[in-house]
Amino acid sequence: ALDRRIDAVLTRAATLASAFAWQLAGYVIGALETYWALALLGHPVSIGAALAIEALTQAVRHAAFIVPAGLGVQEAAVLVLAQMLGVDAATAMSLAVTKRMREVVFSGLALASWQLAESWRAHRTIGEPLRRHWRVQRRLRRRARRAAAVPVPLERR
Repeated sequence: ALDRRIDAVLTRAATLASAFAWQLAGYVIGALETYWALALLGHPVSIGAALAIEALTQAVRHAAFIVPAGLGVQEAAVLVLAQMLGVDAATAMSLAVTKRMREVVFSGLALASWQLAESWRAHRTIGEPLRRHWRVQRRLRRRARRAAAVPVPLERR
């Protein structure tokens, strides 16, 4: 069963190449983020050094996949690797925190958009029965008001 699934993936070469290209683009953007962040922190490095920091940080993070979100692992890797390439400890730690804050911001935006999509979907699926319920309730209230407004003849004395 697994062999058939692997064969199915490998036969879709265009999809596989597209996935590889997107993954590579993500890593290159991560390296550019490192390059830009270090330049803004006042310690510019070469694009090769930024690529090395990003690549080795990702390798360490993937190796320590058991740690949720790579908490602490990513920061330690950035700190050690940046110092190996001549970046001082304070700047390296600032880079690590900057990279983590980017993850926090984008994760928060993703969660907010997910919540918005779920509430929109729930409103669409639940909204129609509720509107029907409100229409029925409104109709019943109108009938009750009309019934109350009809004068009741007084009994003869």
